[in-house]
Amino acid sequence: MEQTSKENLSIIVQAQNEEDTIAKLIWELKLLAPYEIIIVVNGSTDSTASIAATMNCMVIHYDSPLGINIGKAIGIRQAKGDILLITDGDIVIRSEQLRSFIEAIKNGFDVALNDLSWSMYKKSKPHPTAICKRALNIFLRREDLKVNAFGAIPFALNRKAVDAIGWWNFADPPMAQAVAVFKKLRITSPESVDVITTNKIRPRQHRTLAKNSPYPRSTSRIIGDHLRAMKYIIDEKGPSDGKERDRLTGYENTTRLTNPVKYSAIISIEKDPIPKNISNLIKRLKKLEIDEIIVVGYLLEHNFVNQLKAAGSIVINLSLPTRFFTYRAIGTAACTGECILFLDGHRTYLQRHIIPFLKAIDNQEADIALNNMKHLLLSKKPIEDFDTVNYFLNLSVKRPDLFCNSLYSTPHAIHRRVIDKLGTECLSIPPLAQTLAIHNGFKIKSPYSCKLNPQKNPDIISIETILVDHLNAFQPHLNCTNERGGFTDGKKNRKLVEELKQLDKT
Repeated sequence: MEQTSKENLSIIVQAQNEEDTIAKLIWELKLLAPYEIIIVVNGSTDSTASIAATMNCMVIHYDSPLGINIGKAIGIRQAKGDILLITDGDIVIRSEQLRSFIEAIKNGFDVALNDLSWSMYKKSKPHPTAICKRALNIFLRREDLKVNAFGAIPFALNRKAVDAIGWWNFADPPMAQAVAVFKKLRITSPESVDVITTNKIRPRQHRTLAKNSPYPRSTSRIIGDHLRAMKYIIDEKGPSDGKERDRLTGYENTTRLTNPVKYSAIISIEKDPIPKNISNLIKRLKKLEIDEIIVVGYLLEHNFVNQLKAAGSIVINLSLPTRFFTYRAIGTAACTGECILFLDGHRTYLQRHIIPFLKAIDNQEADIALNNMKHLLLSKKPIEDFDTVNYFLNLSVKRPDLFCNSLYSTPHAIHRRVIDKLGTECLSIPPLAQTLAIHNGFKIKSPYSCKLNPQKNPDIISIETILVDHLNAFQPHLNCTNERGGFTDGKKNRKLVEELKQLDKT
């Protein structure tokens, strides 16, 4: 493709029925002295194209709608400048604000994104779109980008970025973002332009539910775009189970079929120091008629083991270290209960914290009863990375009602039928177990919010381990659906994109 002299500016605008704003926008764009303004008009029934043409813009006109972001990709393909600025035709942005993005590229950055990090501090529950954007940046290990993404206009990039990313990937902005990070492009967010409160509401997209989805059409498309980027990350990183699967051998209880109990409790001790008052916890469990209590730990002191046994528990004292949450899987392999309660030995639970989870299983309201952690989405601003990726997974498997609730958090309870179907092995990767349970149609509820803090000790799991765990969960989900997780793509004209890609090769 022909290139112009250094630092020539191309501006790309995607527009559909924007006759009320297009002229005002173009006047602002002309103040930037661009080499060219490319207006990609698609599916318009008004005078958008003619207005742009009379203002000496290059108009690429398609009678039918291309689907969101396809016009931007086509405009990027057409652009000849060394710096590209991309925006939409429905929001008029002042030239002074747009200039910041251009200057960032001139100062050596490859990509300049709109800084929308302020939206993370709003008091309301975060929107699924924001969760998707932030989660993707976390998986890309670009937490500094927060919710900033190609999916929000305006943004700018240089010719190097276009060539590295591929113009066609801008049809799915999260995919373009993932490629940009993997290609180690220099990304910044130089300016904050409020395109959230000024965004035009389109009822068909923003309020009408998509087919086979609990979300509106626009949200479904955005989640699908992000799952396509997640598949790219999984493919680039390669397979990784992240766990020691062979550590479960030798703990299977062969007496379960002949001598089962109603309730089992698995108490994990996965970190130092040795927890206090665990004997009192065991006594409370006994009062709830939980007869089988299994404590799993690593190199527990002899006196402590005797104390646990005297309180009425079975102790599995591991002689070799194992990865996080494999303790739970080992305890489950050894237990005989129909209802299995999972507890953290470093927390103090009262009976009222435990009863709702047992009742949910007993009353057949749930096959898995999770701790309700929804309050964390409102009490912490911005929400933690851990809660963000948990929420993103639940959104992706079409369970927004689970919010950030997960099998990581205790207390939770699982019916034996789930274990019989999925096996104990997957419990060592909590998000994988949760995803497989959903795919197998098991009922998952969050009957109670147990707001407990652990005793002061180091975090037991790193963000890197959490991300590996979630990649292990996303992989079977995408395999069972498709690269978009079964979500719509908003009728994007991908055939046209492929035709233009082939034309570039000739």
